[in-house]
Amino acid sequence: MESIRYNNPKENIDRSRGAIDAELNVYVKPSKASKSRTYKCFDCEDVVILKQGEVNRRHFCHYPVSNCGVY
Repeated sequence: MESIRYNNPKENIDRSRGAIDAELNVYVKPSKASKSRTYKCFDCEDVVILKQGEVNRRHFCHYPVSNCGVY
């Protein structure tokens, strides 16, 4: 799994795409993510969902109740 150690949410990482693996605390791109793992937003640290349908490319999104504007 291609990943980057995550220490600071303001580090220069591709924030528009990836999320933080909640268990390993590493930055993961959607293309390398697994539906069986839990991920969190790098900004607000709420849990995010990995979407991987047949129409749109893989991406992370917040649950509808989130006020965070990152995903």
